[in-house]
Amino acid sequence: MRLRFGIDDEDAFYETRRLLLDELTEWSADQHQRSAVPGSVMDSPADDAAVLLDWRFGYSTGELDRFTAGELREYLLEWCPRKLSFPPELWRPVMDGTRLWIEFLVATDRWAGGLLGPIFTELDRIGPEFLDAMADPGNFGLAKGLFMSPVLSGAEIDPEDPESLAAAIDAFNALPESERKALTDPFIANVGPPPKPVELTIGVEPDPSDVLAAAERAPILAHLAATIDYIGVGRGLTKTGNLKLVDARRLLAIWETDDVADHTIGDHEYKLRSAADLAHLDYLLEGVLDAGALRKQGTRIVPVKKWQRRDPVEQVTALFEALVTIGPVAGRTARFPDATDQLVEEGLGHWTVPLLYGETVDVDAIVEQAVGIVDANVRNPWWRDSTDIRDATVARLVEHGVDVIERCGLVTRTGHRMERDRYDIRDHKRGGELQITAIGRQVLPPFIERAGYRITSMGDAAELDAAELLDAMDKMGEVDLDDLWRRWLPDRGEADKAKALVGALLDVDHPSTRLNGFALLDAAGSAARAP
Repeated sequence: MRLRFGIDDEDAFYETRRLLLDELTEWSADQHQRSAVPGSVMDSPADDAAVLLDWRFGYSTGELDRFTAGELREYLLEWCPRKLSFPPELWRPVMDGTRLWIEFLVATDRWAGGLLGPIFTELDRIGPEFLDAMADPGNFGLAKGLFMSPVLSGAEIDPEDPESLAAAIDAFNALPESERKALTDPFIANVGPPPKPVELTIGVEPDPSDVLAAAERAPILAHLAATIDYIGVGRGLTKTGNLKLVDARRLLAIWETDDVADHTIGDHEYKLRSAADLAHLDYLLEGVLDAGALRKQGTRIVPVKKWQRRDPVEQVTALFEALVTIGPVAGRTARFPDATDQLVEEGLGHWTVPLLYGETVDVDAIVEQAVGIVDANVRNPWWRDSTDIRDATVARLVEHGVDVIERCGLVTRTGHRMERDRYDIRDHKRGGELQITAIGRQVLPPFIERAGYRITSMGDAAELDAAELLDAMDKMGEVDLDDLWRRWLPDRGEADKAKALVGALLDVDHPSTRLNGFALLDAAGSAARAP
């Protein structure tokens, strides 16, 4: 049965939708009968799953057989709160219908998405967020705001009946202007302009050859190449879409994750029972699938040939975007009821800003800031007398985020130490200093902009005149002066470049700008000082 539809396939979609929902209802009833207490009654889940399918066709990709964790977040936390005017007792079933649809796809061998661990973890994690978002008037569009208002919420409205809708609107229009204004203003106000982003100006863009070289050195590409070599023409998966244990153990060694397959604590010996228990590996492979390097084909995981035709810069960019969409912190941890994981994840976009200016970032300093934020915003009474546990937990979450940018080659890390926290059986990286790479200068800015910044680059050094170059040097922090001189005005002679720079320096008033110019002239060597 066809499960993917384009914008012009409306008739085919709705016919398939009807058949699938009938099948889902039968399958769900059968599952319920196997596990239900005698005498219990289960409502049909078809209506709840239908909402997901209608969103997928009308507002998303039209693919009914695969979803990413990021797409489900968009559906549940953005689209549903804006569009659905269901009463509160029907909100939770929307979440349940989403989970049930994915379980149905898996059970009927139709699931074509990535590994399931991050999907179900995300659904567990965002359940409370979903209920809060559905109840928050700040998420209501004007139309939903009206239908959720005291005037219309009690009206008998049938969305399929134009007369009932017209009657509800007439009832609203019959109100005095002051009452209509009081009802609509809160929703109109929520459509106002977003907060003004913080403006950042960074230096010249890195040389493309340096970006390519840095991308080629990214650890994630080496791990992925070894994975593709191991998978060969394909490896079988379990019925639930997970790796088989023998394959999981092999990939665990390739990817060098924080997971531990088999271990002993005291007298207790623990054996790996499912690849889904390897949270770090599960998260990384989900990112690889979302990036398009691997895909599921039936009950097998196979390489994607066109991935090999992408250059290393495109590959690193796609992998990083996939991993941050899933969530570098929240995507590989169980949900924290107090939202500690979300606080740490949201901070990553801010803590990486100094890297854009060539500054060295101390990981211990990031942890210290994260602990302060968690302490100020999280009211966890258990941590009141257990600050050492809190600090270790926050440090571990920060490392989840650092692992992604380091693994993707966006930073280099030096001076770190290996430590074991009180709840683990192996050593982990802690501390050290981060410095941005050339590929990091290209890939990190869009990620940082999502945290509320607007970044302006000075562009390519080759295109700047001497005054613009001096201005860029004031903004770019540490810079390789020899490389900058080589890249600036490459078609002009050394003496001409020096003459242009000296001419610009004559018009400079600020001492630091003048010193930058002199430093660049000195780096140019004797050729730059020629008459």
